[in-house]
Amino acid sequence: MSDDLRPRRWMGRVLLSAGVYNLVWGAACVAFPVATLELLGVAPLPTVPQLWQCIGMIVGVYGLGYLIASRDPFRHWPITLIGLLGRCSVQSVFVLPFPQHNSPCRWVGQSWRTT
Repeated sequence: MSDDLRPRRWMGRVLLSAGVYNLVWGAACVAFPVATLELLGVAPLPTVPQLWQCIGMIVGVYGLGYLIASRDPFRHWPITLIGLLGRCSVQSVFVLPFPQHNSPCRWVGQSWRTT
């Protein structure tokens, strides 16, 4: 294989670090759902944190996918693409409410207020 077709070393490292981060954060959301929501400044806290735990499981699965993709980024490019699409769609939940100051997390909404 020519050097142009080989993944750069940084690609695997970035995916490896993303995988570890997602596994740790996902495990924290599953094990300590209320604590992670408090850390994010979500108020009022939900009375049923199981939805947040399910989101934590999804994040953990992303982490596992990134770890797999880190071994051969070009071969496993669909995993990376799905992760990118997922992250971009989640960001819209935070960006779209900014004009109305209705961000899902208190600290995100307050950090962008100008009044």
